[in-house]
Amino acid sequence: RNYYQQAALPQGDLRSTAVAQPAIATATVAGLKVLKNLGITATVAVGHSLGEICALHWGGAISEDELLTLTKLRGQAMKELGSDTGVMASIRASAKQVSSILPAKGVVIAGFNAPQQTIISGTMTIVTTVLEEAQIRGWPAYRLPISQGFHSPLISDVIMPLAKDLDTLPWQPLHKRIISTVTGSVLDSHTNLKNLLCQQITHPVRFQEALTKAATDLDLLIEVGPGHVLDRLASQFLDVPAIALDVGGSSLKGLLQAVGYAFTLGVPLNHQFLFSDRFARPFELNWQPKFLANPCEVANLARESVPAAKHSGTAAPQQCSTKAGIRI
Repeated sequence: RNYYQQAALPQGDLRSTAVAQPAIATATVAGLKVLKNLGITATVAVGHSLGEICALHWGGAISEDELLTLTKLRGQAMKELGSDTGVMASIRASAKQVSSILPAKGVVIAGFNAPQQTIISGTMTIVTTVLEEAQIRGWPAYRLPISQGFHSPLISDVIMPLAKDLDTLPWQPLHKRIISTVTGSVLDSHTNLKNLLCQQITHPVRFQEALTKAATDLDLLIEVGPGHVLDRLASQFLDVPAIALDVGGSSLKGLLQAVGYAFTLGVPLNHQFLFSDRFARPFELNWQPKFLANPCEVANLARESVPAAKHSGTAAPQQCSTKAGIRI
């Protein structure tokens, strides 16, 4: 809560990239903080699009404040310099299939998300034509609720001002393992991260390739940030369980699932953190409940123990019409 207040996020329509980018980065950092406090740590990170910068923060390249500053500058530059004619779309088909229906200009593959999910980016007119062709071939296809044609030449004007912004940050060598979705390979301590992030602007997102490499010998994948997109993508081509925290969502379901799964894997959890600042009533596992008998039930038992009335000359107790018990 305090981190969100300190972030001083831009206000406005979340569909605007200038608003969405710092909001997504803030949610991601909040998710990382929660996992760290619980004692859940990762061995590798993969970032999808903007998530690449968040992964670099996790890897030690930039601080929280620098991440937020960079995403604000990046988002504003894309809003001001990106083409208003650009759109993005998802096609449920392989990259090879999608490539076969793309024209030579005006649209490119912007994301290799899964074996049967390919993202395209380009001008509205040409993307619309491609979607119509995909639907004719029986491939489910739809426009994405994205403000511009990211990961395409349509936003290449962002590269130069972004490079200047990147030069102002005190970049540190990575000290954790990151698989880049720009290159599809492991980043090392000598990688020129500024050049990488400039290339990312117009390069496609190689999510499937990067996550496949990262998932080797992993027991659990956790999507740290808002939404449920990446865990669903991962389930299409990996056998490793994937859980989305959905930071900022209305439910703790994802977080509790991640905690429960980590517990079954033997992670030494700081479970007390789950109950900090929350009302909780202690529960004694050795507690023995006590019961108060209902008078009606006692009367029925007495009736069964008394001889029949015709032999004793006395009347048997009448059966009560209700039965109830009180548990304390």
